[in-house]
This record gives sequence, structure tokens and C-alpha cells, in this order.
Amino acid sequence: MTSAPSSVDRRELRAFVEDALERYGALVERGLRRSEAVLPSALASALQRDESVVITEESEELGTAELLCTLGAPSVEWLLNDLRREPVLVADQPDVAAPRANQARALAERVTFRNAVAVVGESRASTATYLHAIAAWVAEADDRFEGVVSVARNLQDGAHCAERYVERLPPGPALSEVPAIDPRIASEVHAHLSRSLHGAIAPIEAGIARRKEQEAARTIEYFAALWADLDNTRRKADSKALAAKRAAIVAERDAKLREIPGRYALRVKSRWVYARVCVVPAMLTELVVKRRKSERRVLSRLAAEAASLDVWACESCGGPAPRAAVCDERLHIVCEPCAPTAQGRWDCPACGRGA
Repeated sequence: MTSAPSSVDRRELRAFVEDALERYGALVERGLRRSEAVLPSALASALQRDESVVITEESEELGTAELLCTLGAPSVEWLLNDLRREPVLVADQPDVAAPRANQARALAERVTFRNAVAVVGESRASTATYLHAIAAWVAEADDRFEGVVSVARNLQDGAHCAERYVERLPPGPALSEVPAIDPRIASEVHAHLSRSLHGAIAPIEAGIARRKEQEAARTIEYFAALWADLDNTRRKADSKALAAKRAAIVAERDAKLREIPGRYALRVKSRWVYARVCVVPAMLTELVVKRRKSERRVLSRLAAEAASLDVWACESCGGPAPRAAVCDERLHIVCEPCAPTAQGRWDCPACGRGA
């Protein structure tokens, strides 16, 4: 049995399928709710689809002219199984227009910190390098569940880009050399995927625990009923026979209860199946962050085709820090979960970790 993916999972799965089809040489025109693709004849034959297909998350009953993006759909299973043989790595440079300096400055002027002020400085043209990675997971216990998790980060400073930004970028010329990934950022990407995976599996674990308790309760109730029936017939049998039957009931009940934990043990496997590294034009704007008598210069980034600035990575946990606070000692940028209270003097987790 396969779990029904959430709306976010479906969008991620459709984007993954679109990227996979392009890797096989398909021409894909992406849309908001559905996409259209022209498949190479060999790929169309392998997927048992027409060469011209509609890629959709909800069935439109178009027969072989439809490629349905749901977990368990034959075309998706074929792509996942084929791509799992070797993870896909794409490195390209999309042909997109550079953002305007006045647009970047206008967005930078809206940046606020919970306990500091920011003064906008100069803007300058630059480039931004992003990584978009997708990992597939399978969880098995009494049922089988599948899903995908993804992360998109800037490889230069670990900033989080807008949701699905990299996925929306058109494919461009391949890069001759894949940019190096800073080990710290690589560790944060792995941690982000792990958190996303735990979040996806948490409701599955809760359901398994609930079914485990229910089966244990049913087992105990069943053997309690057998014991009660035996008590009702105790006058019709000798004491030794009754004792043997009671012992058999207890032994069988305990054996059944011992089997339950193994049957409901959750086994999870995950591996990354796709990654895209892309380099795009960007506009950097300097911000002078002031807190008490200290100040620190940081850069905000507006990437090409993006409607919002990248979100700084928390210098403690690496997660996004849209409502950031800064510490008193070194003005570390810290997210709200790491610094729930930003008033007065507080212990900075980033300083404690030696950042």
C-alpha cells in the first residue's frame, strides 16, 4: 500500500518527472497545474505513452496521451526505477536576464530584524550558484509508504532561495565544471533533507504505533475471552486438563504479543536521486546591521527571475531565518526557533558553537 502524497509532494514529484524527462531528451513546456511534453520515440515506447503527452497531477482521462504524476503510476515507477540505478546530476547556466539594481534595493529596504536596524548600502551585479536536490524515501512496516523530499540552497553562503525557484528556471547550457560545494553547506543540506524526511515520516510512525497498540489490545482481548470460556467449563474437566489448557492459552498469547513489535517495526530507506546545480545572474545589496554599539555588514541577494530575496541561513542551525535576530557579541544571524526571545541579552547558540 502506498501513502497518498500531499499537494506539496505532488508538485515536487511533477517537477522531478519533468526534469527526468528532459534528461532523456524530451521537450517539456512547464505550466502551473499541468505541463506538456514531446518524448523521444524510445522513451515513449518504454513508458507506453504517446510521443506527445500531458503531464498532470490529477487524471484527465486522456489515455496514453497522459502522464499521471502520482506515486505508483506506471510511468513514474519506470522513471524512478531507471533513475535509481545512478543519481542524476545536472549542472547548467540558464539564459535569464539579470535583475535590476533598483528592484534589489527596493526589496532590501523591506528587510527587518527583530532586534536590530538595517541600513541599505550599495548594490552590485554578481552571480549566484544554487543546488536543488531531491531524495526519494521508502518506509515499510505493515504497509509500504513512499515519497520525496527536496532542498534548494545557495552554494556560496547557504542561503535559502524562494520555494521552487530553481525548479522554475529553464534549462541552459551545461557547465564544463560542477562548482565545488562547501563542506559546511553540504552538511546543512543533508541535515535539511533529514529534517524533511523525519517530518514526512512522523505521521506514518504515529499511525503504525496506533495500529500496533490496537492489535496488541485485540490479541489480549481474544485470549481473555478464551480464558473466560475455559472458566465456564471448569466443572466439566479435571483440574490437570484445565491447568494444561490455561498454560497453552498463556503461552500462545505471549507468543502472539512477541510477534507484534517485529511486524510493526518501521524500516526506512532513502537516497538522493537528483541534483541540479545552476549559475544565474544576481544583484547583491549591502546592508549595515546595527545592534547596540556594534554593526556588521551583510549582503542580501536577488537572483534572476526571483520575486524575493534569498533568505539568510541561521548561523546556528542552518535553517531559514526570515524573522532573524542578531546576537550582541558578534551579531550572528539567528532564526526564531533558535532565539525565541530576542529582547535584552540572550545566549547565542551560534556563539556557543564557536561560529
